Amino acid sequence: MSPAGFWANPWQYGYARAAFRFAQRAGAVGRPQILALARIPLTCGLTQAAFVARPSNITPEHATADALAFLRARDAVYAILADRETFTDTIPVGVPVTIGWGTRDRMLPSSQARVAMRRLPHARFMPLPGCGHVPMTDDPVLVASVLLDGSGR
Repeated sequence: MSPAGFWANPWQYGYARAAFRFAQRAGAVGRPQILALARIPLTCGLTQAAFVARPSNITPEHATADALAFLRARDAVYAILADRETFTDTIPVGVPVTIGWGTRDRMLPSSQARVAMRRLPHARFMPLPGCGHVPMTDDPVLVASVLLDGSGR
């Protein structure tokens, strides 16, 4: 689902890295405020708005759990974004690959999906209409369908 490593240009990597690091630092500094916003039904979606296209789908419980998990994953986020890794491997033709990409992904835009299509010509690409970078929050039924269909191949 919207995998990193298919940067169309260096700016896209820099943007993703800066956005995730900013979110980590802001969350660490403003943790009490972020958690307070996450617990209020009217504002809970704001805590996830950069990552989802439909923040109104988020409940306070979901927002709080996601915020805490994201903050706990600081070392992993920094490790993943430490270097501009680019996917250059090949996948044998017989290995089924399905890639879903949110059409409203603000972290990894659709131009990166086009790069992925060129690098993985045998993969099946599924646009996820109306979904952001975390499509399972925006449309869990669609994501489940894509995963089940792809794993059945």
